[in-house]
Amino acid sequence: MAMRYKHIWVDADSCPAKAKNIILQTAASKAIKVTYVANRTIPFSIQNPLFTMRVSETIENAADDIIVAESTAEDIVVTRDLPLAQRLVKKGITVLNDRGVIFSENILSKMLAERELSLQMQALGIATARWNTYSEKDVKNFSSSLAKLLQI
Repeated sequence: MAMRYKHIWVDADSCPAKAKNIILQTAASKAIKVTYVANRTIPFSIQNPLFTMRVSETIENAADDIIVAESTAEDIVVTRDLPLAQRLVKKGITVLNDRGVIFSENILSKMLAERELSLQMQALGIATARWNTYSEKDVKNFSSSLAKLLQI
């Protein structure tokens, strides 16, 4: 039997506006709760009584800790934060990044190793590639992965 997700948690401070809009439009059409979590208020582009904003303390990982403590196996979490994703996957929670990657322990291990190598190279003064743009391909991949999870 397919999973019926009831809630989407968004690590909202780093989530691109286009991804947030996709989340809100999709959630509104499927009557799914959405909670943005960040250490500051982030407004919703669509108003809906199912959408809430949780403002955490401004200490490191406070927003992450809220998401880990309050999300359940019936939820989806959207984040690009790899350590947060790892904590959630270990808890049995479905985690998706804003580029459409549905995290597994295997994928996370590879991505964390790549991140560590990149940090080591930067510390040695070796430039590494950066992908700070959020392309239309990323938007399409994210939308497709979210729809797949929600079976739209």
